[in-house]
Amino acid sequence: MKFTEKILLLVVLAAVPWPLLGQTDTPQPATSKTEPVPEFTYQVVNFLPGYRFASSSGFAGRAAEYDSLFQSVGGDLAFTRLDYGLHSALKYRASFTTRDEYDMDTQFKLGRDFSFSMSNRSFLRHLDDVSFGTNLDPDATIRTNFIPDSSLFGVKRTMNKASARYKVPHTPLTVFAIGGWQARRGLSQLQFGSCHSTSRYRPINYTTRNVGGGVEMKLAHVAVTFEHEYRSFNYRLQNPVDYYGTAASVDGEGLPPLGPAANSPLVPDTPQGYYAHNVLPRHDSQVDLVRMHAPVFRTLTFNGSLSYSRTENLFTGNPQNGLNGDATLNWNPTKKLHSTLDFHQQNLLNDFIPTLYTLFGNPSMHRHWTNVSLEYNLTPMFDVETHYRRTGITRSNADLWPQFYSLSSVGLVGTEADAFVPRLVASTFSNTAGFALKFHRSQTWNLRSGYEWIGTHAPGYLTDPQTSHRVFAGGSFTPKSWISVSEDFSVLRQSDFVSIQRQNRLYLTTSQIALRPVSEWSLGMGYAYYHNSLKSDMMFGTDPFYSQSLVPFKAISQSYSVSSTYTAKKKLAFNVELAHVSSSSSLRPDLTNAPDCTAGPTQSCAVSLAFASQFSTVSVPQALASSTVDYRWRAGFDSGLRFQYGSYKDEIHPELTGHFGSYGVFLGRTW
Repeated sequence: MKFTEKILLLVVLAAVPWPLLGQTDTPQPATSKTEPVPEFTYQVVNFLPGYRFASSSGFAGRAAEYDSLFQSVGGDLAFTRLDYGLHSALKYRASFTTRDEYDMDTQFKLGRDFSFSMSNRSFLRHLDDVSFGTNLDPDATIRTNFIPDSSLFGVKRTMNKASARYKVPHTPLTVFAIGGWQARRGLSQLQFGSCHSTSRYRPINYTTRNVGGGVEMKLAHVAVTFEHEYRSFNYRLQNPVDYYGTAASVDGEGLPPLGPAANSPLVPDTPQGYYAHNVLPRHDSQVDLVRMHAPVFRTLTFNGSLSYSRTENLFTGNPQNGLNGDATLNWNPTKKLHSTLDFHQQNLLNDFIPTLYTLFGNPSMHRHWTNVSLEYNLTPMFDVETHYRRTGITRSNADLWPQFYSLSSVGLVGTEADAFVPRLVASTFSNTAGFALKFHRSQTWNLRSGYEWIGTHAPGYLTDPQTSHRVFAGGSFTPKSWISVSEDFSVLRQSDFVSIQRQNRLYLTTSQIALRPVSEWSLGMGYAYYHNSLKSDMMFGTDPFYSQSLVPFKAISQSYSVSSTYTAKKKLAFNVELAHVSSSSSLRPDLTNAPDCTAGPTQSCAVSLAFASQFSTVSVPQALASSTVDYRWRAGFDSGLRFQYGSYKDEIHPELTGHFGSYGVFLGRTW
């Protein structure tokens, strides 16, 4: 939709309700003899057009990842109209940055029976070109890159949704309709191949639509809702093609069997020619949903839902169905005891198994989890909590799904003949138990601390821990009305992995301080810290002869933020926000342990070192700043200045370093 068409749609939406609302100077009759309704109409319009100037240097895609990077005419618009005589209301709010960046919301009510809402959102996202890295084996690897260095990928995403509700008079029924439309358009990167690798642009152009409706019935305190929805995915993609094919098939002789049928060909006799990559076919879905809310007793409440979906792939004809259910019971027998029991189940049902490559079958999955939580008030200041969770996963076709998921494609689960193709575990379940102690005193103290244990039986993946321990603490402290401090801290320790040596530690903390020394001034400060310390057995895919146990990996992320708002004499408003984020990670293999490194540096050592540095080392500090100055004049006039700045520095890949800045001026009026 063009920008001018969007403006026209805005005018139409604002104009449609006018005949329904009536004239402001025409008295409306009272709707009730005992409770007269004021014959009054209220209307406010806020119009602030402006212009934004933008500038950038280097690779601006990371410095302003969600920005069009353009300068253009934009502004804000808000419209509110209330008609007390007709019990109607219309509210509209819109913010435009460019023709590709906007945010709109519309709400309309007529009487007590009809309501309509709509939201429209559009933005751009930029991604950088993920390079191949070092060509580690130039004699055997052929790599072609059709994307210039520091290329910018802009993908526009548009999201629209609407809903309407109507209460049928003199009945317990309410009918409703919902709809939505999403689209993505632009360019992205596509890499494919193994020995003969290729990287090129990938045009993106697809839409997802949904439309549905239903009925809600309320009898006493029980509410039951039925909803039917149709969803579709439509693609308009130019799939890249390349020359592939072989004149002979490999029957697997001398190799370990990769599937249930060991004698089936691993590489079919495919004619040589051009073949497409990553085809995204169309599919349609039908979804039926039933929801219920029922207070069983005064202290017992039930909430539940059940949905069934039927999806058909219009390219292959393969069906895929889903059956999901949720149920929750809240029981509060006394003022001191609160308990919750909830059960959830998700079933993904596939009625097909690929006949050509049984190695890559799509498993049917059945997930279910049950939670039980209790909270008891020991004293007016102390509460104790406890919770338990049971989670289970069953994969019907697990033997068809290999674990190609990590740096090492060599698995350690299964028989010796099947060692090179680890399989998913068909059935996995875990237990989670924990407790916490809460301390609260009026509005001054609110603290919570506890412990949680997770035990997993037969983890589905090699990297899933069998045992995890978590300790957490946090809360808030408000000694005075003008100051508040909050803190959240947790430590997670994962151990006892399946068949591999692995140690993992996670540290997370978040701190915030809010100050308001005077009513006109507020100040906020925040700090967040994340630390992942991992040691794991590892095999480098670029060098199948090099492996090492307990390779250390460390990732650290820190962020600092400051925000302040000041208002002077209800005319001048000033806001500023500053943030600095630094992220770093590193992988440190011990190259001296490689068998062929004893006599000095060899290609194998160089390969492993290049692999670790190209894909496992990150150092990216980032700075963000924004401010707004707003001055309100007489007669409803308003003017101001908006400023934004972002910098992104990649110390490992300097070509991705960039800066972006913008400032905009606006002048408008409220009447």
